[in-house]
Amino acid sequence: MPEQRICQYEPCSQPFTPKNGAQKFCSAECRDDCSAEIHKEERAAYMKAWKQTHKAPIVPQICQNPECGKEFVKTSKTCPQKYCSPHCRRTFLAHKESALAYAKAWREAHKEESSASQKEWYRENREKLQVQQHEYYLEHREEILARGAKYWLGHREEKQAYNHQYYEKHFEEISAYGVSYHADNREKRNKYSREYYVKNREKGRICGAAYYEEHREELLAQHHIYYEENCEKLRAKSAEYRKTHPEVAHAAHARRRARKAASPTNDLTAAQWKAIKEHYGNKCVYCGRKMRSLTQDHITPLSKGGAHTLHNVVPACARCNNKKRTGPPPIPVQPLLLTTT
Repeated sequence: MPEQRICQYEPCSQPFTPKNGAQKFCSAECRDDCSAEIHKEERAAYMKAWKQTHKAPIVPQICQNPECGKEFVKTSKTCPQKYCSPHCRRTFLAHKESALAYAKAWREAHKEESSASQKEWYRENREKLQVQQHEYYLEHREEILARGAKYWLGHREEKQAYNHQYYEKHFEEISAYGVSYHADNREKRNKYSREYYVKNREKGRICGAAYYEEHREELLAQHHIYYEENCEKLRAKSAEYRKTHPEVAHAAHARRRARKAASPTNDLTAAQWKAIKEHYGNKCVYCGRKMRSLTQDHITPLSKGGAHTLHNVVPACARCNNKKRTGPPPIPVQPLLLTTT
């Protein structure tokens, strides 16, 4: 008859027939329960020590009730706790308007300090923020532009009034920042302006002409005031420019003369005049002499309705030009059909 044994787990103590000579428990459950009982105190001490070493630091909170403002430790691990006690919560909600007024007054009193702190933080994290903003803009560009256009159409007058008021209030600050930024980024700004002008030349001319017609009196008054305040400076600058760019100054003088004569077309440029002289080999079209200095002769004189344009101007020496005056050309001259701009 097989040997009978008693289960070594005391709460059980049932007789059983062992399957081998080393079996002490009647089942695997009794074996596990006995092992758990033996190591229970050891595991409890280990867990207690682990919790002490891995315990999260207690960060004191500040009561959101302005009349209290005490520090307290949160008792709830899941719910946000803003007040140190139910009394403070009830008091704050009952006096919410006064509390908001208090908070607003506090912000006004500490405005400079808060502003300085925010600016300091922005300077420290400026590059990181710019990268984040640029990435966000590239991902949501269409949405941002559509939202901005919609908001502008709905608040156009309000935004314009606010921008105008802000500009007048911070005029000196904005001007100083603009001068500083332009000085630091002169080459970059000039390059961008040239590229934009080339791409949008016609659009700029149309918009500029429309704006000038709409604000003509205002612009003339502004120019007059600016000229009166900077008269000597502008004259010296203009004289220096005429000295370094004589061909441009000569072209401007010729256009002014044509404008005074009420010329129907007045579009001859310095580049076109240079191309005309090169086409004729820098020679007078009437006497054929090669001259260093040639004058612009209008085939049809300005006084008789001639145009100051590419197809009505030929190079002539001063003597031939004075001899011709307002009469017909001394010899037949074929107008040029150049397309130089």
